[in-house]
Amino acid sequence: MKNFAPFLTLAICFIVCFLLTNLTAYSQTIEVKKFETAPVIDGKLDDIPWQQVPSIEKFVVAELETTLPDKTQVYLGFDGTALYIGFRCFQDKSTMIANQTRKDGSFKFEDHVAVYLDTYHDKRRTYGFAVNPLGTQLDEKQGDLGWDGEWTAAAIVEESVWTVEMKIPYQILDLPRTEKQTWGLNLVRRHQSLDRTSTWADTGVNVSDANEFGSLTNLEVNPKNIGKKFELGGYFSLGLGDDSNSDALADRLTPAIGVDGSYKLTTSTSLICTINPDFSHIESEVQGIVLSDLEQRLTDRRPFFQEDGRIFRAPISLFYSRRIGEIDYGAKLIGKTGKATYGLMHIKETVDDSHNVLARGSWDAGNSSSVGVFFASKEVQETYNRSAAVDTRIRLPKAFNFVANYAGNWEPERENRRAILAEIYRRGNPIFSLAYRDISAGFNPVNGFVRLTDIRQPSFWGVYRWPIEKGLLQTVKFESVQKVTWNQAGERIRGDHFQLVEFDLGEKIQTGFFVRNWSYDVHTNWVVAAQAVYNRQKPDRIFVVCQYGEFEGAKATFVTTAMNLIPFQFMSIGIAGENLWQTFPDGHKTRKFSLRSSANFEIGNEKWITFRLRSGGEHKPNLNAVFKYMFLQDFVLYLVYGDQDAEETVNQLFAKVAFTW
Repeated sequence: MKNFAPFLTLAICFIVCFLLTNLTAYSQTIEVKKFETAPVIDGKLDDIPWQQVPSIEKFVVAELETTLPDKTQVYLGFDGTALYIGFRCFQDKSTMIANQTRKDGSFKFEDHVAVYLDTYHDKRRTYGFAVNPLGTQLDEKQGDLGWDGEWTAAAIVEESVWTVEMKIPYQILDLPRTEKQTWGLNLVRRHQSLDRTSTWADTGVNVSDANEFGSLTNLEVNPKNIGKKFELGGYFSLGLGDDSNSDALADRLTPAIGVDGSYKLTTSTSLICTINPDFSHIESEVQGIVLSDLEQRLTDRRPFFQEDGRIFRAPISLFYSRRIGEIDYGAKLIGKTGKATYGLMHIKETVDDSHNVLARGSWDAGNSSSVGVFFASKEVQETYNRSAAVDTRIRLPKAFNFVANYAGNWEPERENRRAILAEIYRRGNPIFSLAYRDISAGFNPVNGFVRLTDIRQPSFWGVYRWPIEKGLLQTVKFESVQKVTWNQAGERIRGDHFQLVEFDLGEKIQTGFFVRNWSYDVHTNWVVAAQAVYNRQKPDRIFVVCQYGEFEGAKATFVTTAMNLIPFQFMSIGIAGENLWQTFPDGHKTRKFSLRSSANFEIGNEKWITFRLRSGGEHKPNLNAVFKYMFLQDFVLYLVYGDQDAEETVNQLFAKVAFTW
């Protein structure tokens, strides 16, 4: 009976959640008007079409009972080729914060406006388009910033108002095959100087939560007239290295060529291919020092994996793209037909000559719920590693969700292994997660991301922001994490307990403290810590965390710092680093450090230079530099020095010309 307990728990939770899944909440609706003449996208909002549509002015602050910041007006319209959005944001020019000039650069600490679209109105997937007061654009697809759509925007700043115009062509969107369409919609404005975000749809702090979007109705789109279906790109490069035994220039040059292509089979299905891709100019995330024995998950910014990559994600991660190294070729088919969303991927790796295959399917069920299947395989010569899974996500009232996942993994001449996950969670304010993981020993999807095996682990995570707004104190944040882990034999092997209190002190300072104690192997660790963020209302930002305690049998002092500095417009500097000092019982002392810094110079539109310096431990500093210049329409030149993935600087110069038709 004991062995059936996890399955019985999942079954009961599933039945309860299914009974609740069809409960719906009220959402707002906008009936969009068709433009007879398209407005000029210059940021001025003075064209006649804008004057013929009503303004949208009802915005709320995300899940906080607080005073609404400066007034916002939004205008919407469409024609046969695109959706048009106009924002008018009332704000004193002296309080505006905007310095980001690179497309798809971070708007995390800047004023900006954004529109989120759920083109299938199925409450599952979104597009996001954002613009800051300088007219810089940022876009995403299903949360993936690697997606890059071709759309137009412009902004104008005046003394007491700034305005934005956007044009979003239908051809960059996945759309239903009907002419009369209704989309999910959210309109967002970030008031950085006030540390507030206001939204049209009451989504809470998760402004891209399609479950809470309003509706955009009366759209008329003819799928046959959308246009561009085929896109071909590629590159030619020449590398100059010093690893050759010959001094002859010809022997030190390494040419390379690669091709990328995509074909839109329908308005909602795309085929994406790449042959000998090069990602040398793509910034790679590097791990610093952490007080943990567990592997840390890092972001993969390679475009082939980021574009439509979310379809290959599941609660139990059977695919982690950073496991894939250099690629000979790859292809993927992504689409949606009716209530089914599907993805197929095949990748041929260079180093081990392996073939990696992924297949993912998800079917919509009820109100914002789904059932999915996943298959992952890595085939190397005469052996393989394969995994298969089934999962479900059920939307509950009050922004709660229930997730369950069962996965199996097998290899030749080895006993099959399995993993189970069940979780009830909420995103917003408060944040809540109650989860249970049961993973057998040896569960090993080689291209997946599974930190621990041979475990049974219940866990809790909760966050609440308490709005006060009295005097200096604006909000108080409480956070708690509780995890206890047993092995399959019933022996307790790990524990992790974390409590944080954080204070938002007006516009300049955010400070707090936390306590953590955690254990694994023979180690019982603990820290007490204080953290502070200074000057949040300006582009310059400094973040410091100081921790003191015991880590892996030694007294430890751990200092983490991060700075974002903008000395002047078109230049930004980022610095992040860690220092760990340890004193062991025998008096032996050690110090570990890690430093990661970057400087970005914006020379003009689609022209920039980035320098990255990384240092740590016994390695020499690693300097990497990238220069980008769009010298013709759809032609881009990259010059790259060094190797950002090497532990030490590699003296090589790399030139690449990329093109797209």
